[in-house]
Amino acid sequence: MAPELSPEQLQAVNAVGSAIVVTASAGSGKTEVVARRVERLLDESPNEPFRVLALSYTVKAADELRDRLAHRLGDARRVDTDTIHAFAHNIIRQHGTWAALPPEPELVELPPQLAKPKLTPNAMGPSAAARTNSCQLVGFRRRSSSSQTCFK
Repeated sequence: MAPELSPEQLQAVNAVGSAIVVTASAGSGKTEVVARRVERLLDESPNEPFRVLALSYTVKAADELRDRLAHRLGDARRVDTDTIHAFAHNIIRQHGTWAALPPEPELVELPPQLAKPKLTPNAMGPSAAARTNSCQLVGFRRRSSSSQTCFK
């Protein structure tokens, strides 16, 4: 049996609109909220041709969401579940050449000393400065090339 939801969680599950973002601390029930929202959307429109895209930040949450939906829905063909990073990487692999990226890009994580933003905290404000501390820049390079050129 699924856990009981708080009023705020129920509000997210029952929100009207095409997209929502659920943010909360670890262990607060985000995955359950998203699973129930997806389940509700599909239950309310069984014959509609739309699909649902459910993204998370971690592989663990994406796997857990995929498992819950498969268990509850039986057939989750109308749902795509992945991490936001894997989803973006798939888009770049499929359509990156339109933006002059290499045909088979390889993700490259830059070393921390190169990934530091060149912005000063005073220019961005205190909250923006705090966000840059966890910033990681990612580039792309051609798989077949020996060049280390990163496309940013």
